[in-house]
Amino acid sequence: NYDYLTVAYDASGTELWARVKNGAANRDDSASAVAVDGSGNVYVTGSSDNGSNYDYLTVAYDASGTELWAKVKNGAANRDDNTYALAVDGSGTVYVTGTSSNGSNYDCLTVAYDASGTELWAKVKNGAANGQDYAFALAVDGSGTVYVTGASSNGANYDYLTVAYDASGTELWAKVKNGAANSYDEAYALAVDGSGIVYVTGVSHNGSNTDYLTVAYDASGTELWSKVKNGAANSYDEAYALSVDGSGNVYVTGYSSNGSNTDYLTVAYDASGTE
Repeated sequence: NYDYLTVAYDASGTELWARVKNGAANRDDSASAVAVDGSGNVYVTGSSDNGSNYDYLTVAYDASGTELWAKVKNGAANRDDNTYALAVDGSGTVYVTGTSSNGSNYDCLTVAYDASGTELWAKVKNGAANGQDYAFALAVDGSGTVYVTGASSNGANYDYLTVAYDASGTELWAKVKNGAANSYDEAYALAVDGSGIVYVTGVSHNGSNTDYLTVAYDASGTELWSKVKNGAANSYDEAYALSVDGSGNVYVTGYSSNGSNTDYLTVAYDASGTE
């Protein structure tokens, strides 16, 4: 079956350590995200087969690769739970997010652990249509505000769903973004800048193919701008990663069909959304 494998290299590429994590049921374990804090502690999250379904499994290692703690999160319905993203803040609080089956469909499930692995809070987000909801990306700002984005069923297709929680897990706001064609829209990446402006990107179906759709929200969840990027071939374009620099410039990357195959397509926007 499968185990987690986490590897550390020094600045010259020399392997420092490698660690395998086998879940308690000795079944398939798949790691999906990693982050490191200011002390060199490494945090890994993913999904672990418990013998009948999947749970979140989050593991912490110190800088030398010694396991500090490992925590399993089983959702309320005791069904499949799969993590996709992880972030750690300046105080060592670890946040993970993904999807959790409620018995009939999926909700977003976000969990916070303190530096010793004690669970601080867990929050479920069920979209307005009570359908399928998926969390794919997470970030935390300097105030401990946690932002989660993904996709939420509106009953007919999917929209972006972005949610903000404060440091205690209280929901501050939740915003849905429906693309111009009122078709399938799924957010895959998120970043937040020093002013608390949140940027999300992903895929928006335009009625015949897909484009990049990047959206900016202020700290209160008000939409500041949204930008669509259609590649030169007017074919399938899908964004999967995003980052923001200290000046508020936003960088989005993914792939763009050129008519016969696909290329990288990377786009830069300034803080006002101008390409």
